[in-house]
Amino acid sequence: MIEYCRLFLVLIALLPASTLCLTARDTDRTTYWDTPVPRQKPAPPAPETCGACHTDKYSEWSGSRHAHAFSPGLLGQIIDYHEADAGDCLNCHAPLAEQQEPLLQSNLETLATDMKEHRPVLLAQHGVFCAACHLRDGVLNIPSATPAQFSTDAHLRVRYEPLLRDSRFCASCHQFDTATAVNGKPLQDTYREWLESPFAEQGISCQHCHMPDRAHLFRGIHDPEMVRQGLTITTQTSDTSMDLIVRSTNVGHRFPTYSVARVRLTGTLLDSEDRPIPGKDHEKVIQRHMMVDDGRWVELSDTRLKPGESVTLGIARQNAGRCTNAVSFRIIIEPEWFYRDQVYPSVLEELEDGPARDLIKHAKSLSKTRDYVLFEKTIRNSCID
Repeated sequence: MIEYCRLFLVLIALLPASTLCLTARDTDRTTYWDTPVPRQKPAPPAPETCGACHTDKYSEWSGSRHAHAFSPGLLGQIIDYHEADAGDCLNCHAPLAEQQEPLLQSNLETLATDMKEHRPVLLAQHGVFCAACHLRDGVLNIPSATPAQFSTDAHLRVRYEPLLRDSRFCASCHQFDTATAVNGKPLQDTYREWLESPFAEQGISCQHCHMPDRAHLFRGIHDPEMVRQGLTITTQTSDTSMDLIVRSTNVGHRFPTYSVARVRLTGTLLDSEDRPIPGKDHEKVIQRHMMVDDGRWVELSDTRLKPGESVTLGIARQNAGRCTNAVSFRIIIEPEWFYRDQVYPSVLEELEDGPARDLIKHAKSLSKTRDYVLFEKTIRNSCID
């Protein structure tokens, strides 16, 4: 497997927990996120078992990115990895020993065929599920201070774990060590971005936004409504221009936080019949634009918004001496742009026909379906030609 793919996989698959910064694990139980999470007795149940009673949580989780952390794109890439490299990826995509050991001992190409045909056969295929966060040493860890209320035949041993309410809990998989820094910023820097934001000072944790009222939705940039809640989008007309303004008002880290997503602000000039005028498109891009050059990461640009920052796309009211009739503004979110446009095509060039190639092709196809238009508005010009 090409090194380009392996380098980028850490952006989502992350590093082993032992490489994470100490501040992300500074808690009374510093071993909570040692990965793979050691084997437990009894063995962790599948999420459907938990869902039999916790129907609302199971339903929320089922539609989340956590539930799909073990994805076709992930498996298609790790099939040819050495076990240690594959384990590094799985430490956040399938963190339990009970998930990793059977997976790494199985025929991954056979598993790829099963996955392609939607036949889940291993616990790993549930991704990051209930037990990954809540079970340690056979004990159910909960964010409530009254564990006695939760002791049942199903939960014989219950423990209050305040870390579950703390942003440091999320940092275990959403913060890289500074050893991965490019231009002074780790490839994934979400926890530190939050620490440096006003949200940390105000005590607004990751869970507050991504798990409102303890809902297990884990919504992020794939979710249009979540993104709308984080941004203030306005348009205005001045004497000289028509503007689209995007301000990050309720995002507790950079927008977007990863190097995977791309956000495009576009303005298309329209003729008198509201038809796009060829060659009259304007665009601004919000992203951390990365590439791999000769085996090392290079940052080409970083136009992401810090909390409170804004960006403006302005279109002149007069173009080449003629009045602009109207402008169609759009904001297009491409959550998996880097994978779709750079990683997957590069991997496909290296893979021979087979289950792994089929999975990558499927992942590339899926990534296209996840693009969406967040905002669209046409502004009329009142000037006289």
